[in-house]
Amino acid sequence: MKYIVQKVPSRSVSHLLAQIPNLFVVEDRERDPVGCFAKNCAAAENDAFVRLEDDVDLCDSFIEKLEAAVAQYSDEIISFFTLRKITKVTRFRGREFCMFQCVYFPAGFADSMVAYYALGNWPRRAKNPKDPDSFVADFLTYSVPRSYLIWYPNLVQHQVVVSEIDSKRSRFRQSKAFIK
Repeated sequence: MKYIVQKVPSRSVSHLLAQIPNLFVVEDRERDPVGCFAKNCAAAENDAFVRLEDDVDLCDSFIEKLEAAVAQYSDEIISFFTLRKITKVTRFRGREFCMFQCVYFPAGFADSMVAYYALGNWPRRAKNPKDPDSFVADFLTYSVPRSYLIWYPNLVQHQVVVSEIDSKRSRFRQSKAFIK
C-alpha cells in the first residue's frame, strides 16, 4: 500500500514525513486540486493507496491503526476524516462523498480514476472544477457506483487553516470524531 500526500507549494509536510516513512509527495504547482489528484492516482500505479492532504495532523500510531482498519475492509474505500456526527464505522453512498483529508482506495481504483479524469466531463465539473470531493463523489456515482465507509474514530484531524481551494470556507473544519 502506498501513502501519497497532495500538497500546495506554500505548505510543509515535514510533520507527515516524520510519521510516514515512505510518504510520496505530489505538489499541486498548477493550483488544480482535481488534476493533482489524478497525478496522485497515477503515482499509485493502480496499487492500493492512501491519499492525504497537506493540512492534516495524524493520530498516535497512525499507520498501525490505519492498516488494521484496511485489513478489516481491504476492498472498501475508507475515509478517515469527517465532519459528520458519527459514533461508529458508517457506510455512505458514493454521491455523498466529502472531506477528502485522508482516504484509502483499494487496488484497482487508481487507473479508473485517472481515466475518468481524462474524460473531463464529470457532472459537477462546471460548478466545482477545483473540488476533488465532487470529482470522487461523481466517480463513485456514475463511473463505478459504490458506497464508501467513514472510519470511527477518525485518524486525522484537519488543521485550523484557510482552504487553498476556497478561501471563503471556514478555517474551523475539525472532526469531533478524532481521537489523538
